[in-house]
Amino acid sequence: RCLWSRMPRAFSTIPGMELPVLSEKLEELARPTKRRIEEAKVLHPAFYTDQSYAQIERERLFGMNWFAAAHVHEVSNPGDVKVIEVGKTSIILTCDKDRKLHAFYNSCRHRGARVCSTSTTGCKQLVCPYHWWAYRLDGSLKATPPAALPKERKEDLGLLPIPGLETFAGLVFLNQLPNPPPLRDFLGDLPEKLQRYDLDDMELFSQKKYDIGGDWKLIAENFVDFYHIDAVHPELSRFSRVDDHLPYQGDGQYVGFVTSPLTDCGGPGDSVKFNRFPRLREVESQAALFFHIFPNVSVTIYPHSVYTLLTLPSKTPGRTEEKLTLLMAPQARKADVSEDEHTERCQALMDFVTNINDEDVVAIENLQIGLANLEGQGMHGQFLPKYDWPVHRFQNMVLSGLDGDALREEFMPKLGNAFEQQVLNVAAKLNVSIRHFHGHVRKVKLANTTAGGHFTMPSRRGALSSCGEDDNAITVWTTEDAPDKAQKIVAASNADVPDAEVVVEAIHSYYWWDGKVHFDPEWRVAVTTVAPFETVKDAIGKVHSYDLPMMIYNLADVPDQHMYWKGIVQLSTHDATELAGKLVEQRVVACAQTTSTGLLAVKTVLKYKALVDASSNAAVAWAAIGGNEGYLKWLEDECIGVK
Repeated sequence: RCLWSRMPRAFSTIPGMELPVLSEKLEELARPTKRRIEEAKVLHPAFYTDQSYAQIERERLFGMNWFAAAHVHEVSNPGDVKVIEVGKTSIILTCDKDRKLHAFYNSCRHRGARVCSTSTTGCKQLVCPYHWWAYRLDGSLKATPPAALPKERKEDLGLLPIPGLETFAGLVFLNQLPNPPPLRDFLGDLPEKLQRYDLDDMELFSQKKYDIGGDWKLIAENFVDFYHIDAVHPELSRFSRVDDHLPYQGDGQYVGFVTSPLTDCGGPGDSVKFNRFPRLREVESQAALFFHIFPNVSVTIYPHSVYTLLTLPSKTPGRTEEKLTLLMAPQARKADVSEDEHTERCQALMDFVTNINDEDVVAIENLQIGLANLEGQGMHGQFLPKYDWPVHRFQNMVLSGLDGDALREEFMPKLGNAFEQQVLNVAAKLNVSIRHFHGHVRKVKLANTTAGGHFTMPSRRGALSSCGEDDNAITVWTTEDAPDKAQKIVAASNADVPDAEVVVEAIHSYYWWDGKVHFDPEWRVAVTTVAPFETVKDAIGKVHSYDLPMMIYNLADVPDQHMYWKGIVQLSTHDATELAGKLVEQRVVACAQTTSTGLLAVKTVLKYKALVDASSNAAVAWAAIGGNEGYLKWLEDECIGVK
């Protein structure tokens, strides 16, 4: 039974070949899936099992779209050569002496013989084994021994190039269209979602290859199907529940979702095992992202590492070549961890993700057998909209791709965007600090006070008031009620600030005062909301009467020369404490805060960022900050620098 007609034939993206026109039978089988998810049916089994359909799918989906071919790391050095097999199409990737990437069809221009049979490194030239025609790594023809062709003829006989070659997120993407659109148009808003993940600078740790007895689409669908976690992944389900997965989806040829916040559970991926990507926002540093980039690469992004599943259809329909790759964030190794121990930690993480994938392979191959059993039964599966929206989106990308179109977003369900709002909410991320000293009162000597006078003045540490007990002293009534005030701020934020998320935590704060370093317990309140800064400030002002509260917020899209910065770095508890005091003592940061887990946060000015980086011996995540005018002036005045 053939799912497409033999006539007429349509334009093909592969030179010299035409594509079969989709048959009425195929259109009929696709129609139930091309609907809104509430009315749609799962893609018919024939799309996964029919051999006649497999060829047209390769021609249309891999011949007319951008697709992932390899990791940049695999062809990053001069002389690297990688052979890519996409069904019956063989492609050569090369890195030339100038480290420029190239892609060609793997056929000699003399008689069409295959030039390269395997990937290699340190290659100087590509030589066809049939008649020894030799090509440079940029594809140009070098020699035709023993014949000597004129130069002008050689210029026309280079290897046929793949028209489109671009890189994104550490991956090489190819497009066989004669004049392909930019990859960025294909990806939609995905680059913006990943802009703070330094994916081009990752370190490749390990790879594992699979030969899977299942259609490549089933592997993609399995990745975006978080509904199967409880049944297939018992170890993973202990800390990654089905209902913890939230949409992180925008326009573009991808499927995206997220789990947040992550929780450490004693596993190999715990946050304390590795340094994270240095430029992440706080909410990103506590989330795992999952993206399937159509058609053939799945990307899991943890705060400290990435693993990918890159699939290519084999020559045999119903079988797929898959490669799992684990990459670590730049400088993921902790400063107090040896190279050997870091390697052991990475290997434990690799073992964990390969175990998950091994479980998936069993499920996928079982699904392929079941679909083959149903091919002639005319059965379409059912969608559960709450859990199956990612599969529905992917299957409609497949069907749109067969028609030569991008996904029709208007037929996709409206999804929640709670996580995205947290990420975008940089203008109202406030850290309001309230001092909580151990003592009830503290005496501070001030010049030019009037005996018996009564006045107030602003202070970071509390309300200063003279009570006439000492001609040369005033009493500082410290914020002994700080926990109570923190809770009042929480209540005020929840009452007056739209959709506020409020977190209170105890930290130690280091600052310079009276000629030396001091540290105090402190309550920090973080209010996250989409409301404007002034709205939050007014709400807090009702219960927090300081004239100079420490209110700061993160800024996006600012120049590198911005004045005020917050840096966060993960160290051991001892190192964080020691470095906090050192940076304050040297007056290169205005203040430093540490947590019980060794997280160190500093506020400083542009000129001292590099010194903080050099002192920390670990990757510092920097964020540009704004705040109330008085606080920023204090920050600038405190960062004076001493030898």
